[in-house]
Amino acid sequence: MRLSIRHKIVGGFFILLGLFLVGLTYFINLKVNKNNELVIKKEVVDIKKHSDIYLRQIYLRNNSNKDDFIKNNSNEIIEELSYKIGNRVMLYSKEGMLMNDSSKLESAKVLDEDDLDKAKNDSVAYSIDYESSKALVSLSYPIKIDSKTCGIIRYIIDYSDLYNSSNDLISIIKIFSAILFLIILALSFLLARYITVPIEKLTVLTKNIANGQFKIDKIINSKDEVGDLFDNFCYMTEKIEGQMKQIKSDNKAIKELENHRKKFFDNVTHELKTPLTTILGYAEVIKENGFKEDEEFFYKGINHIIYESKRLRSMVITLIEKSKLQDENIEESFEVINISYLLDVTCEDMKVKARKYNIAINKNIEGNRYVKGSKDKLKQVFINIIDNSIKYGVENSKIEVRLFRIEEWIEIIIEDEGKGIDEENLKNLFNPNYKISNFNSSELGSRGLGLVISKDILNKHKGSLSIQSKLKYGTKVSIKLIEEKNI
Repeated sequence: MRLSIRHKIVGGFFILLGLFLVGLTYFINLKVNKNNELVIKKEVVDIKKHSDIYLRQIYLRNNSNKDDFIKNNSNEIIEELSYKIGNRVMLYSKEGMLMNDSSKLESAKVLDEDDLDKAKNDSVAYSIDYESSKALVSLSYPIKIDSKTCGIIRYIIDYSDLYNSSNDLISIIKIFSAILFLIILALSFLLARYITVPIEKLTVLTKNIANGQFKIDKIINSKDEVGDLFDNFCYMTEKIEGQMKQIKSDNKAIKELENHRKKFFDNVTHELKTPLTTILGYAEVIKENGFKEDEEFFYKGINHIIYESKRLRSMVITLIEKSKLQDENIEESFEVINISYLLDVTCEDMKVKARKYNIAINKNIEGNRYVKGSKDKLKQVFINIIDNSIKYGVENSKIEVRLFRIEEWIEIIIEDEGKGIDEENLKNLFNPNYKISNFNSSELGSRGLGLVISKDILNKHKGSLSIQSKLKYGTKVSIKLIEEKNI
């Protein structure tokens, strides 16, 4: 049988408290009875002491014979002692024969005579006899005159009031114990309920959480350990809910990543297959026909092979760079860089290529601005963007390059007067799986993965890359990096 914590607590209190109260009542009863016996013993000693003095006085006053002392003075002794102690007095011969009794009633109860038997043997003895609501003490001892036993005196003393008072006290203690027992039992039940109800509520909430129900109302408001437990439980639930959402988000992201990866490799396979097919086709034709029969076709084929080979090489290098960037921890190579100088040098390097298309690169760069990062990777970003402005620009145009400081940021603007990008392609410009259509450049062989790589590099520098473009009006690229002030 399964017992709840509440039943265990109440049952434990019931057993412990019951044993305690029973033991307490027993020891109090034992102590009261012992105390009554001490009172009786003390009074018995006093009675004997005063009786001996009185008997000695009568003996001396009457100058009686020791052997006939009790017999001749029994009435006087009985009346006087009975009057003084207010109880029944009995006189016996030294052999134990009753000689006189202060109680003249024939119905007077004769008590157990164990004490009388001991008195016959020259001993002082008393016994307690309980009958109904009375407690009678029988005191017997030999009467000695000058060390000679003349008879035996016996007192029957009523101690009912003492014992009744003691019994009343014990009864009150028992009643009080019973009331206390019920009160503590009720309090233990309330305490057990106070402790177990929150546990039961938490059990229900735990089952709800196991079923995916993370919403928790404030059902426990106590300002103690139970309340702390509930607050910690709510905090734990929030953490679990957050982790579950994160897991779901991660699972969704993993699925999306797998889909993107599949599309990416499908696109890459297609892109690689196109130049390879062209190369293979021209190579087979040249192999079969040579160049003697159709020299013009030969050179055309050779040019196509060279062109597609360069395009293929460019795509492979871009893919390798992207793969390396994902695995490489470039933060380890970060250093303080004069970004103004790096951008200026990159522009000078790119002017050589720009002159080929009669494109001017104009610079407006604030001097001595610093950032923390990888010099090689940031230069790669500048080259990629300026190179795109050249490739997708138009002849006899210009590229404006500006660097300036805005609050804690260093902003770099690269703006061209090229062909621009339509809205659809602009939205997917940083999607490596998206194949940009109608996006012709002066140099074939690029798929635009350079922008994806550039954005990844800037993300690792805690920077940003944004592009604004309008078809036939050119493109504006904005780069933001955190300025390094601790130089």
